[in-house]
Amino acid sequence: MAGEIAFVAPLLRAAIATLKAGLPARIAAFNAQTENTVALAAPDVSAYHFGGNDVLSAAGFPQIEVAAPQGSFGAWTIGRTEVDHDPVVNVVVWQEALHGQIPPAYEAALGYVRCVIEALRSPGAFGGQVEIAQDNGVFWRIDVLPDDMTSDGREFRKWRVPALITFRLETVEKFGS
Repeated sequence: MAGEIAFVAPLLRAAIATLKAGLPARIAAFNAQTENTVALAAPDVSAYHFGGNDVLSAAGFPQIEVAAPQGSFGAWTIGRTEVDHDPVVNVVVWQEALHGQIPPAYEAALGYVRCVIEALRSPGAFGGQVEIAQDNGVFWRIDVLPDDMTSDGREFRKWRVPALITFRLETVEKFGS
């Protein structure tokens, strides 16, 4: 069909493939370093998700979501046959923490952020000609979210700890004629 572009689905699938192939080795390297006081669990192959997933009822952790929530088009060529495309890709590594386990879960979240960045930093990690932006190309944050309240006094038994890593990418979309 005329006018089709690749858009973001292929780069999300490439990122998932890169993570599946490289994240276990990055986690093993992290766990082998004596200065790290927590051990990260390698995600099961079924724990990687294109877009969102129901992490509130997930069977095991960590769970990894890869999604593109936004992007922008920049400079067009004459005739509008090519355009700079700057999608934003979020990788979220979800953990579960029980009451009292938040400090080690936070430290583990830092480790997952590091390992995801290490796995996706290489050229081609998001597919062919897709690159991480040179300036402000990676942003990360960690939250602690209450999940399972055990009393009216707002004591929580379980927490979800998402580590969000945002990659600002640069690519070119080519429209067919």
